[in-house]
Amino acid sequence: MRLSKEYSAWFKVPDDQDGAEFEFRILTPSERAAVVDAAMDMTIDFDGEKPAPKGRPTTQKGREKEIVLSTKSWKKVFDEDGTELKDFTDKNKLKIFNKVPGFYEYFSESYRALEKAFGESRKAQEKN
Repeated sequence: MRLSKEYSAWFKVPDDQDGAEFEFRILTPSERAAVVDAAMDMTIDFDGEKPAPKGRPTTQKGREKEIVLSTKSWKKVFDEDGTELKDFTDKNKLKIFNKVPGFYEYFSESYRALEKAFGESRKAQEKN
């Protein structure tokens, strides 16, 4: 048995004035499960004497977890004051996710392209 190598790729942000690029990576099965777990934040409300579980999917938490785990690196990303963000911390990943309009849509398109390329790469390896 061999462990899989990490698979990642760079994606340019379309029409970005600074030429920003992000490197995203394919999540492992356990990381994908963590995203699902984060998206399904279960709460229990008590109604009188017996508990009534009420699951509320919180897609915001799932998306945040996905961004944190999938974003590997970036180039030419600047904060509100024009200072380049060079620290690839979870805090900065979430700052980008929460403050850049349309970022999740860009990420989703990029990740779909990454998954397609990954699938093609695996098929080519299996043929060899």
